[in-house]
Amino acid sequence: AMERFAALTNWFDHAKAQYNTLPMIDVVNEAVGNHQAGNPMMKETLGGGGKTGYDWLIKAFEMAYERGPDAILIYNDYNSIRYDINNYITLVQTLRDAGAPIDAYGNQSHEVSDISESELKTNLKKQQDALKMPMFITELDIDVANDAQQKSQYQKVLPAMWELPYCAGVTLWGYVVGKTWVNNSGLYKDGGEERPAMEWIREYMATDAAKEAAGPFPGT
Repeated sequence: AMERFAALTNWFDHAKAQYNTLPMIDVVNEAVGNHQAGNPMMKETLGGGGKTGYDWLIKAFEMAYERGPDAILIYNDYNSIRYDINNYITLVQTLRDAGAPIDAYGNQSHEVSDISESELKTNLKKQQDALKMPMFITELDIDVANDAQQKSQYQKVLPAMWELPYCAGVTLWGYVVGKTWVNNSGLYKDGGEERPAMEWIREYMATDAAKEAAGPFPGT
């Protein structure tokens, strides 16, 4: 474990040396429940669960903060908006309340291809009421083959996220159909033709509602 910790520290130091002015760092990714069931070594290397149950994650945030005190430090996970929302909230609250230097939480948002606008808004509010910190939408994709349905779902989902004052940004996860991690999430056909959802996103981002949406950090 000591050797592993030395190697991990070395990795942190090399990351800082190579990327010295990162504006944001996804410090811990996918630690809820069994999302990293095959990776107990990392937990052991950083000191285990300890007093909070998440001491190893707190340690990771502290190590990131030591090397990037000006970066926005983020916890990121999947199924956090729907299927694992309570476990996710508990984890992030535990980090925050233990004094970890966490600045924001990230929702991958892979599970919103069929969510209703009302459920989405309710669940995002539930997170925010509990966590009271900035949010990033980190891996948004709508895995729908039908062009009109994909566009309709983006029209429900994207403004409901983007226009929240605590939303710091939205990252779209992959562009070309057939070249992303799921079959139908792309926004461009293989030949470069935009799907209707992409045409709409372009139009929406030019609207006053999108341009004037406030963010929780400067420049967001």
